[in-house]
Parts: sequence; structure tokens; C-alpha cells
Amino acid sequence: MRVLLFLCVLVAIAFGKPSDTQTCLVSGNYTVLGTDGIFGCSGYGNSISIIWNVTDPNPRLLTFLSFQTETCCDKVTISYGSTVLGPFSGPTNPGAFMFGGGNVIVKFVTDATNTYSGFAIQLSAAPAFDILKSGQPLQKNIQSEGFTYFGLPVGTTAFGTALSVSLSVNSFDGLQNPTLFMSTNRLPSLESYNFINDTVASGGRYVASFNIVNPGTAQYYIGVFLYGNVASLTISAVWTYNVPRLLNGVKNTTVVNTGSVIFQLYTPKLTKSLNIQISRQVPGGFPIAYIAQGYIPDSQFNQWVMDTTRQSYISLTINSPNPTVNYNANPGLYLISVISAPTANPNDNTVELLTVDVDKEAAAEKKQVQFLSAGFILMATWA
Repeated sequence: MRVLLFLCVLVAIAFGKPSDTQTCLVSGNYTVLGTDGIFGCSGYGNSISIIWNVTDPNPRLLTFLSFQTETCCDKVTISYGSTVLGPFSGPTNPGAFMFGGGNVIVKFVTDATNTYSGFAIQLSAAPAFDILKSGQPLQKNIQSEGFTYFGLPVGTTAFGTALSVSLSVNSFDGLQNPTLFMSTNRLPSLESYNFINDTVASGGRYVASFNIVNPGTAQYYIGVFLYGNVASLTISAVWTYNVPRLLNGVKNTTVVNTGSVIFQLYTPKLTKSLNIQISRQVPGGFPIAYIAQGYIPDSQFNQWVMDTTRQSYISLTINSPNPTVNYNANPGLYLISVISAPTANPNDNTVELLTVDVDKEAAAEKKQVQFLSAGFILMATWA
């Protein structure tokens, strides 16, 4: 008991909580700074409501080390932005959750009867993992058996009402049959996951697929559980987007306002070159197209940019769009995101949110950024 009390006091000091939180007898609202440590309730009282506000700009991992509450009525929820996870209750450990930084709220509410041993949450740095791009193989060097983690693109509704992911895993060291796990907003484990699928050997690779209805904007994590020592493996995932598809040589005329208009195109594996053309329609705004293979691009993450703010017509040629890569299931998937240039001056592509006259005696002059409706024609041809 003395050791337990000492540990609880240490946790209370580290996170700025009062010393009676080791048994969570009273309601409270606490701030958990973004340092490694443990918080929670090693025992709790009835009719309490406790909130822990985890604040850290860096990606963090929240892992439930233990968990036991009253199944019906003593519940834990985790909120991150507009996403609410849980409620969690009973004897099942919720597992580990990944967050990209910011504020995470953990809330524990109990009813007026029955108490159990509670729970402990470990806060630690998020493990490094790679984001998969549809059709783009990713090679990893693995030294021992266990989980290797990957992520799917986060926060996009472009998956539509269904997400179908096909994966293939290849090892250059005779990989034993791996198991694939997938979870939403948490790292999968052997005990905690949303989807599981044993891979099937096919042509020197191991393949599996997941079908997810109403995927929403959750972050999806894939865990490849490997058996035996593996030196190197390649994983490739392919999925489809619920956005318009460009056909070879067909013009698409449309308008973009404050958001973005997204297109996808598939080029056959034997394609030698791909040409993409965009032209603005006047009068109107100035469209900018961001292009990438296997993921939805934006102004920060892209491979090619076609900017019509300086020139009304842009043509881009991509030679050998389907390079030869080991186990590249679908190298010809391209995503094109078109926006209207946000600029105060149509002849200047510099974003200026607000400008105030330096003469303090004069009336303040403000320039408001304009998002003009940008009409454009987009066409892709390949041969």
C-alpha cells in the first residue's frame, strides 16, 4: 500500500493534480502536460466526473495499461477535435490510441453504485510509422518479429460510403504467413483491433483485403504482425476514391469555389507518357491544380503544381508515369486537386489575409482575400 501511494503521489505531482486522485474520490478537471508518464484512477468513487486535458503539440500515444470499470455505468471517453472514441467500460482493455498533437480530452463518469479497480493510461511519444499511398509500394527493414505499423491518409471524406483496401506483403527473406490488423484511431494489437485478416499466399506474396462501410474521417492504422526474423519486406495497398474519374482525352469543364474539386485517373501499366492540361475560363478566379500519385494532394503535399495565376493555360507531361517497381499493384493512380487561388490581387499569387494602413491617423484600410469562383477545363491524355 505504501508503494502504491508513493507512485500515485508521484503521478499527481508530475501532472499537477491533487493527491486524492489516486483513488479518484471527487470530481475534477486536470491538465496533463505533454510529458511521458501515467495518469488515471487506481480505484474510484461513485457519482464522480473527472476530465484530463492532455495538451501537447507533438504526436502522442495513449496506452491503457490496465482497465476495469462497471460495464453498464462507469465509462471512459476520449475526445480529439470532433472525434469521440468510446465509451469504454467493463473488463476489456481499450488498447492504444494515436493522436497527431493538440488537445486530447479523457473523461471518466461513474454512477451512484458499484466501483472497480479503475484504469491506468500511459502517455508516451508516438511511434514512427509511414503513411501508405494507394498503389505505391513501401519497403521496410525489420529486425524482429512483432508489429510493424502503417497508416492510411487521414481526415478525408473522399473515400465516400465504402473503403476497400487490398494489401500485399512480400519478404525477401522468406516471410512466414503474416496477419494483418486494422484499427480506427488507435494502433491495433493482438487484443484490440477493428478488423483482422490472415493473408493468403499468392505468387510469392501474401495478400489480404478489408472492406469498410461508411469510413468517415477516422485515421486508419494497419499493423502487420510478422512471425520469425525478417530482414526486409515490401507492403503495397490499393484503394479507390469516391471522386470523379478522368477518361483519356475527355475534357472536363467545372467550377471551384472556396474548397477544392478532386479528380482521379488511372493509366494502364504500359503507358509511356501522361499529359495533363488545365485552362482557366474568364471572367472568374484562377485555378491551381495539385497533383500526386496515390494520395490526395494539397498546397503542402504534392508532386506537381499547375498554376494559372500567371498563365491562362498550363500543360504538364509526365514521362514514364508507371515506373517499374517491385510489386507495384497500381502505379497509375493519380489524384488531382483543383482550388481557386486565394489572393487579394489577381495578378499576385501571394496570400494576404489582412493588411492595415501604417498611417495610424488615417482610417484603417483592410484588404480582404477573395476566393473567386474559378471556372476551368481539365483534360488528361495518355498513350
